[in-house]
Amino acid sequence: MYGGTASKYFLMSNRFISSQREEIVKQEIDDWLSSQERKEKLAGERYYRNKADILKRKRMTIGAGGALVEATNLANNKIVHGFLRKFVGQKAGYLLSKEMSIQTKNKVYDELLTGIFDKGFKRLLKNLLKDSFKMGCAWLHVYLRRECPVSDGC
Repeated sequence: MYGGTASKYFLMSNRFISSQREEIVKQEIDDWLSSQERKEKLAGERYYRNKADILKRKRMTIGAGGALVEATNLANNKIVHGFLRKFVGQKAGYLLSKEMSIQTKNKVYDELLTGIFDKGFKRLLKNLLKDSFKMGCAWLHVYLRRECPVSDGC
């Protein structure tokens, strides 16, 4: 666990009581959903989708009694530019423009890796890179199989 509320629920045997485990998971999820980090990640994604905060802005004037009132008689023009999408695409394209090179002495292993690092994997890597630019971090979970098709080992 990440230094949150989970550490106070550890027992001496490093096992959780099931009801406490459920509470911990709920608390960690609630902490994440209300965290500033998540709000910033969602704002990055929103700006990437060209839904900037300026779209929610209204021109206000001081009305009767000193209260703010929306000014319906004034122009409320909003210009939104998709620069973030353009720059993210350019940066990801530039960083991944050079083809990956696989160097190994084992021919079978070379063929297996070439099959893995294909066009689809490059697209996946580019999308992962774009997500890291938009939201600050991104990750890929790698699954390793026990059996290895190469006789010399993997």
